Amino acid sequence: TYEGWEPPSIKYPKGTNAWRTKNPGNIKDKWGKFLVFPNEETGMKYLCDYITRVKNNLHKAYPKDCDIKQFFLVYAPANDKNQPRLYAMWVSDKLKVPLTFKIKDLV
Repeated sequence: TYEGWEPPSIKYPKGTNAWRTKNPGNIKDKWGKFLVFPNEETGMKYLCDYITRVKNNLHKAYPKDCDIKQFFLVYAPANDKNQPRLYAMWVSDKLKVPLTFKIKDLV
């Protein structure tokens, strides 16, 4: 929801970027380009695998045993015109856990 998965509509005639690329997490490659998946299922599986790699300390961009706040500082960095603290607060509110809750304890 936060990443803006919206099919074509009056507001988004071509759908949002996440919808067009079938990339529900708006995840970028190492060159800063949005990944494109053949279908929603593949994009969602990649997002789940991505979070699992963070959980298992296998994603080098994240600190070991990072919490929700630390996760979003990397996942949605401010230098990409994101608001990582607001994003983290939104997610922690939805999950009803504190910002300091560890990703490894979520999944």
